[in-house]
Amino acid sequence: MDFDHALFLAELDAQPWASYSHAYGSAEDVPGFLRALAGDDDAAAEEAQSELYGSILHQGSVYEASAEAVPFLARIAAAGIRTPDVLLLIGGIGEGGADPGAGAPEESDEVACRRAVAEQLPLLLASVGHQDRAVRQAAAWAVGATGAAAAGPAAPVLHDRAAVESDPLVRAELLAAMAKLDPEGTAPAATGALGPDSPPELRIAAVLACVDSGLPWTRAHHEAVLALLPLDPLVADRFDLSRNEPLHHLTLTLLERNTEADREAVLTLLDAALRSDDPEARVEAVWAATTACELSRGAPARLAPALISVAVDDGPDDVSGALSALGRLGASGAPAAEALAVRATGEGDAADQALEALVAVDPVRAAPLLARDPGRRPRAFGAACGGPVGSLPVVPYDPELLVAVRRLLATTESGTTTSFRLAALLTAWGRDAATAVPELLSALPAHPRLVPKVLVAVCPPEHRTEVAEALRARAGTGPVDDRIEAARALHELTGDHGLLLPLLAERLTGSAGGGGGSDERIRERRRPPPPSGPPPHRSYPHCAPPSTPPAPTGTTRRWTTTSRSPSPCTGSPATRPRRCRCWPECSVTAKRSGGAGP
Repeated sequence: MDFDHALFLAELDAQPWASYSHAYGSAEDVPGFLRALAGDDDAAAEEAQSELYGSILHQGSVYEASAEAVPFLARIAAAGIRTPDVLLLIGGIGEGGADPGAGAPEESDEVACRRAVAEQLPLLLASVGHQDRAVRQAAAWAVGATGAAAAGPAAPVLHDRAAVESDPLVRAELLAAMAKLDPEGTAPAATGALGPDSPPELRIAAVLACVDSGLPWTRAHHEAVLALLPLDPLVADRFDLSRNEPLHHLTLTLLERNTEADREAVLTLLDAALRSDDPEARVEAVWAATTACELSRGAPARLAPALISVAVDDGPDDVSGALSALGRLGASGAPAAEALAVRATGEGDAADQALEALVAVDPVRAAPLLARDPGRRPRAFGAACGGPVGSLPVVPYDPELLVAVRRLLATTESGTTTSFRLAALLTAWGRDAATAVPELLSALPAHPRLVPKVLVAVCPPEHRTEVAEALRARAGTGPVDDRIEAARALHELTGDHGLLLPLLAERLTGSAGGGGGSDERIRERRRPPPPSGPPPHRSYPHCAPPSTPPAPTGTTRRWTTTSRSPSPCTGSPATRPRRCRCWPECSVTAKRSGGAGP
């Protein structure tokens, strides 16, 4: 179409962009980016595109300015100016939006963005038949992000185009868009594309479409996945970032169905994939199996033999990542203990990972190996001391390890991760760690808020007088919070509250220099402690607790290129990194729950 550049600029400048907002506040910079995107300077246009991904589509989030920018983006794309890239940006804004009533208020930015993209449906549908393959693929993906309101007019056009399209990637993108907008109507087409006569890119898209549409898992799906492994290369040039690791996505989706049949299906699939002859296929399978072991109680026992076999075959390089996966097996990984112990005696990160896994599957055996040099085994030492916040140490008392811990106490700086790990481990060991009292007393001045609690836990009767005097001295000097910790420990150790009560009174009244809010701080101390571990979130009965706190429910993240702030990964959907794990991990943590099941 003819592009009146002067009119475009005039209408662009007529918008009150400074009154709109994006990820960084005022959107006054957006017209400059759009002007550059529509210009002749390729370098400036590329930079503008990056800035737009960082501001109006920041890691998948959309804003008021995002909706306002869509009509101008559509005019640029319709003029044939960087059309594939611009269509992807339009589709990303639609994907970040929401249909009215789908958890988003009618007047929200998300609804406005989805509506703005849906209004460009004539352009998008016309572009699915464009002579340029890249335009057709981008347009097909963008149509899939237009939402429920566009499903009626869009679905027939997509079906008609799919019947004549010859390019495998475009066919895959069309099928995926059809499945989003019309899952029930797309089921026959998806099922029909499962067979070996379909191009691999279309075949895996068909498997994903069937599963996402809720169709029962069948032998045809199982055989298609195994025949196509490894799967990641088949979607590397697709634009759907939430499914860019198909085996991992299938694992999550089938487990979330929470049926015995689907759990059996995914564990059978993963067991077979782990035994693949293809190294890349095993890498994908290990990643998916690791997630399955975190989400399903039955997965570790079922997948342990295959995971152990992969770890052994990998040798010292751990090319598949199986060592980390073995740490998710718990007692089911006991058969791997011998191999892990041998590997843990080596050097480097692989040895540390092997020892970390051994801590999980056989902590008694891991303790003396860890004692040799815990400072050079940070991952294993972290796992031994409890790993995630709220977890308890798992390694039982070991005299050799205690000697190593006492050495570390003498050199550990205050406030470091190591100091908290040492405190947790010694507290868990209790009086078995009594010989560490001299080192703890020496460390008391450097760790005034941490060491008092540990001293109470480990102090034997014969050291009680010495420890009490040290705590009494510490309670009389230094910042009030440090003194309170020492006084509280003294009370727990001896029952003497003579120093504690005046300090609490000072804190309560604020006369100890705490200023306003001191009474609230003391009330906070009197409240019951919150539950340990990650915060509560959505519950699926079959899922186990996550090892990291989840992203907020409903969160979506996209890879963006922006010079303003670091993102997990960089690159627009068209240039995303090949093997990055940030997106799926965000997806995993957003979907995990707090209740363990089968």
